[in-house]
Amino acid sequence: MNINGSLSTQALVAALPTKAPASGTSDTVAASTEVADGVGKKDTVSLSYSAIAAAQQDDDDLAAKVSSKSSGFVPGLPDEAYAVPNWMAGYYNDITYMLTMGLPYNYVPPENVAYMEGSPQDQAAYAALLQSHIRELYDNSGLGNTAECYYALKNDPSLNEKLHQAFTESVSSDPEMMEVMSRLGISLS
Repeated sequence: MNINGSLSTQALVAALPTKAPASGTSDTVAASTEVADGVGKKDTVSLSYSAIAAAQQDDDDLAAKVSSKSSGFVPGLPDEAYAVPNWMAGYYNDITYMLTMGLPYNYVPPENVAYMEGSPQDQAAYAALLQSHIRELYDNSGLGNTAECYYALKNDPSLNEKLHQAFTESVSSDPEMMEVMSRLGISLS
C-alpha cells in the first residue's frame, strides 16, 4: 500500500476485535480490506489477530511512558491525536480563510464578525473560560494528557459523545461563559 494512502494500519486496528475466536489460531485473518492509493490502484490489507494485539501493545507501551501530567507534544503519537474533536470546533474561530490568496487584508468571514467586533476583554475572558472548561473536562474524565485522551477515545468510540455531553453541560451551567459567548456570537455546539 502507498504510505500516503488514506487508511493507516492503526486506523484499521482501532476498528477490529482484539481477541482471536476460540476456534481459530492467533494467525487467523482478523480483517481484510481493500484500500485505494489515490492513483486508482487498490491494495489489500490483511491483519491477523496477533498483529492487532502487537499494535495495541505498542499503543499501551507508549501511553504508559507518558507522564499523566505531561501536556503538549508526545513523540510517537500520530497527528490525529492532536486534532480538536469535531464537536468542539464550533467553539473556535476558523482562521483557514487567512490562507486564501486574493482576500483583502481586513476580510473577516461572516461567522466570525461578532467575535472580531467583541472587546479584547471579552475575547480574553472567553479564551480563559474555554480553556478552563476543557481542562476540567479532561481532568474529570481521567484523561490527563494527549496520549491518554487519544488512546481512550480510540479504544472507546462512545467516550467522544460522553465528553461532548459533559462539556456542553459544563459550559451551559456557567452563566459567565454563556454571557461572554452571547456577546461574541458563539452558540453551544
